[in-house]
Amino acid sequence: MTTLKNSIAPDTLQTLVKRVRPALAESFLAEFMNLDVIDAAAVERFVRRFRNFLPQPGSGRGLVENLQDALRDWQANLHGAWRQPLTLGREVALLRVISAHLTPPEAQAITDAYTMVLLHALHVADRMRICQNHECGAPYFLAERRSQKYCSEPCARPAQAEFKARWWSAHGNEWQQKRRARAKRQKTKSHKGGN
Repeated sequence: MTTLKNSIAPDTLQTLVKRVRPALAESFLAEFMNLDVIDAAAVERFVRRFRNFLPQPGSGRGLVENLQDALRDWQANLHGAWRQPLTLGREVALLRVISAHLTPPEAQAITDAYTMVLLHALHVADRMRICQNHECGAPYFLAERRSQKYCSEPCARPAQAEFKARWWSAHGNEWQQKRRARAKRQKTKSHKGGN
């Protein structure tokens, strides 16, 4: 019986796993997804912070000549995966992104931090969301709970205010009448009990 061996040296893989912690991978994903690749200053800040997480040139991958173009292409691929409406669709799209990143076969022997981030993205595909506030400046986020539709409390406020206004319009008069009747009963009851 033959056993398949990983083409990556174990210490290299272990080093990558230690370096690409889940919280850091998620931070990279959220910031990368929301990065304005046209803004040179934003790109510079992003690269300074996540230089080691960007796809590394290597055998078969070629050198990156224009970083902004490369970032735009990588981001477009991830946007396509993130925008899938179902988790399974996101996972399949992410597998395509990983496959493209590891093509040609020589590149498969060069696992970089970006590959590890993409593999982590597979594990959080069910939490990938796009903020429902259409004015959000950073709409791509990883939800903390399944029902989460907004990236933050400030983005949720307009929808909450709209919901409250609709509820008040539909149920406000009835609620006030019930509240007044309850208060009147309490007042009557306290007067009877006090005498």
